[in-house]
Amino acid sequence: MKFNKIAILLLSAGLLTTTSCDFMDCDESDNYTLQEIQGSYNRVKQFVTSIYGYQPSDFCNMHGAMVDAATDDAIHVYESSAIQRIVNGTWSANYTVDDKFAYYYNAIHDANYYLTTLSGLTFDTWENGDDYQDWMQNYDNY
Repeated sequence: MKFNKIAILLLSAGLLTTTSCDFMDCDESDNYTLQEIQGSYNRVKQFVTSIYGYQPSDFCNMHGAMVDAATDDAIHVYESSAIQRIVNGTWSANYTVDDKFAYYYNAIHDANYYLTTLSGLTFDTWENGDDYQDWMQNYDNY
């Protein structure tokens, strides 16, 4: 019995001493500041390329149905599909079929952010690099 009390006391003391350690408080965020993005051609390229990721990439992109099924161009066979809300007129602002507005507004925001803060850069630090002329030619195409 006495051994159990000593073991619990030692375990409690050990836990109390290890809770104040801050060596585990490390920052592993992958967010870059505006200056870090503007200073690197590759980061600007990654930012621009990520904007294209907002484009739809699949054929049946509305709950497994083609968007044509919302019109009279096609008929979707599954009555339980959300596309049927448009067909039978039961969709509304509160009962949407495919709420992509916030998603595409993020794409518009990112494109405008690029145009206002990341266009017209010169990357002076890399000016003497071998690929600088190719970078600047590609950068103008962005």
